[in-house]
Amino acid sequence: MPTPYAITVKIDDGVNPDGRGQAAPILVKVFELKSSGNFETADYFALQDRDRETLMTELVNADQAIMRSGEERVFKREAGLDSRAIGIIAGYRKLEAARWRIVLPLKEPKQTNLYKVWQFSPSEQAVHVAIRKTGIELLPSR
Repeated sequence: MPTPYAITVKIDDGVNPDGRGQAAPILVKVFELKSSGNFETADYFALQDRDRETLMTELVNADQAIMRSGEERVFKREAGLDSRAIGIIAGYRKLEAARWRIVLPLKEPKQTNLYKVWQFSPSEQAVHVAIRKTGIELLPSR
């Protein structure tokens, strides 16, 4: 049985400054993956522009949003049965100065017994991530 997940992404104030020091919007992309090998070795632009070609059969789904300083957004899905990880990238203006990629494990899908009609769906896996000036950071569970 697939596990639902909710990835909460919060953009810190002042993230991604432009040439005048003003916070600029940042592209955040969330990938649902069968495995993370290609994701972890690909460069940022391959993941941003050519995710299907780059990740091939590893990619299950992808969502993206252009977010502003101080904004918070929740990416929700029901994970595919083969999904094992979530990959997140953030399009910093200075990629070399920030941790622009993170990989998070997904819970294993729950095995169900076809005869158990009363069996409950798995609880949602909630993850909180901050986009900081220095990079993406996994926050402690609430």
